Amino acid sequence: MSNALQFTTISGANNEDAVCYVLEIDDAKILLDCGSFEDYSGEGLEQLQRIAPQVDAVLLSHPDMAHVGAYALAFRQYGLTCPAYATQATQMMGRLCMLDVVRTVAGREEFGLFDERDVDAAFENVTALQYFQPKALAGKHS
Repeated sequence: MSNALQFTTISGANNEDAVCYVLEIDDAKILLDCGSFEDYSGEGLEQLQRIAPQVDAVLLSHPDMAHVGAYALAFRQYGLTCPAYATQATQMMGRLCMLDVVRTVAGREEFGLFDERDVDAAFENVTALQYFQPKALAGKHS
C-alpha cells in the first residue's frame, strides 16, 4: 500500500475564485467542492470538465455559488456522476441556491447550460449526512 497523496487546485487558491480542488489518495480522486460564479467561464471549468469523468467522489462543504455553482453543470454535461456527499443543510440550501441562480439568470438572458431539472437531478445524487457522521465512501475504492 503506497498511500500516495496529491492535492490539485482547479480554482480558489490564493484568490477570490470559486472553490474546487481534487484530492488524490493513491488512485482515488475526490473532488472537494465544485464552485463557479454566474458567468460560467474560466480556466477552472475547463479543468473541471477534463477531470470530472475520473472523479470517484464529491464532497460539498457549503451551499453557495462559490462551492456548488458548477455541480449541476458538471453533473449534466461533464460526466460527474460519482457519489456526492454533503450535510443535509448543504444539500438542501445548495439546491435552493442553484434553483435561484437558474431562475435569476434565465430571467435576464438566454441560459442553456442546465435547467431546474438538472439541478434537481444533481442534488438528488447527493447523499445527505449529519454533522460528524462517519461514512465509508461508495464506489470502487470502498
